[in-house]
Amino acid sequence: MGPVAQTPPQLYRQLLGLGIQTPQMLVIGDACEAAMQQSIQLLRGSGKPFSCHLIGMTSLFAEAVQEPQAIVAALLHGFLQERPGLDPDLLRRQCFVARHFGQPVAALLERYQAQGETRAGAAPAADDRSGFLVYAMRLADDLEDALDGAPWLHGQLDDQGGEQGSAQARVARFRSLAPVYAHCPALGLPTFWQRYQQGIEILDTEQRLSCLRRGRYSSYAVSALDLSQ
Repeated sequence: MGPVAQTPPQLYRQLLGLGIQTPQMLVIGDACEAAMQQSIQLLRGSGKPFSCHLIGMTSLFAEAVQEPQAIVAALLHGFLQERPGLDPDLLRRQCFVARHFGQPVAALLERYQAQGETRAGAAPAADDRSGFLVYAMRLADDLEDALDGAPWLHGQLDDQGGEQGSAQARVARFRSLAPVYAHCPALGLPTFWQRYQQGIEILDTEQRLSCLRRGRYSSYAVSALDLSQ
């Protein structure tokens, strides 16, 4: 397994190496640009640029699932979420996705948004392909957050762990998903189990990042720096 992409050029190189053809790459490039536009000045609670998270999650997803339409959906997985800085008109966002990337992609995003967070035992039925793709997207999303130690950067310095979205709660939740990821090879997603084990190793050694918390529990928008002050 190679490094997890964090920029569009890194992702494009990965996808070309996986055999994605030029016509599909052009659509993926359009989706990447749309995702970047929708995440301008948006940061994760850890301080990580949201655009890097979108690329990283897609990189992990594509490592396991080489389906161009699903890769487009992975890039746009935050498009229907309620986050600072996004167009407040959800219907307009849904229509944009359907118009530019097709109804199958829009349907995947709507199901992703409706499903909620991954939980043990949530694997879809064998004949539910869209459910499988959404499930894989959820797992890739959790993986991306852990693979750079980001969970330790969420929340307040004096959190006790019971706070929703706190560093301790995020790390504990990721650890609790071990049975889910251990089952991934049986689902045809062997890289997810390998990446999960990497994530655990990183979280075990990155608690020292906690001193850099900035009090954020979830994504937030930043404004331009005022250089006059």
